Amino acid sequence: MAFYDNFKNKTNLIAAHRGFRANRPENTLSAFEAAMGKCDFIELDVGFSKDGVAVIIHDDSCKRTSDVAEYIDYQYRFNVCDLTYEELSKLDFGSWYIDEDPYSSIKNAIVSKEDITPQNIPTLEEVLKLCKKNNMPVNVEIKDLTKTKFNKTAVKDVLQIVLDANMQDFVLISSFNHKYLK
Repeated sequence: MAFYDNFKNKTNLIAAHRGFRANRPENTLSAFEAAMGKCDFIELDVGFSKDGVAVIIHDDSCKRTSDVAEYIDYQYRFNVCDLTYEELSKLDFGSWYIDEDPYSSIKNAIVSKEDITPQNIPTLEEVLKLCKKNNMPVNVEIKDLTKTKFNKTAVKDVLQIVLDANMQDFVLISSFNHKYLK
């Protein structure tokens, strides 16, 4: 079986891009859980922590989607690849959503503040486990890591996590770095 075999009888597909981000902070377990049963597959973004943990985040920096700027002891290290997984785990990836309410989900009482915060950064392994439990296909986008030490190992590392999760039939690997896809 291949990723596309999950959609044999479908002509149109609905993807939850970064999860159900209209009602939850993007690329969080909460966003992916909220998407289950509401889409045909989810899309997520993979980067790597300083110590090599595959984490789910769209941006190179944690600044837009977390409270990293409040951590003085991080010495202005905002990039995902400059923080260990332990350091990333201390951050709240939900508070920004409450502050911005980008889709008026809180204002319109679609979701409560308590549902949103705190949110930890999920690992690829955690999200694949959730997807497997729900038979949810997933498009795993490997971010362009050209300027990091993970550039040469990212694809191999992501593939190994997918294989270890036994999700190869449910995962499509994508990237804007076309060298990763050869």
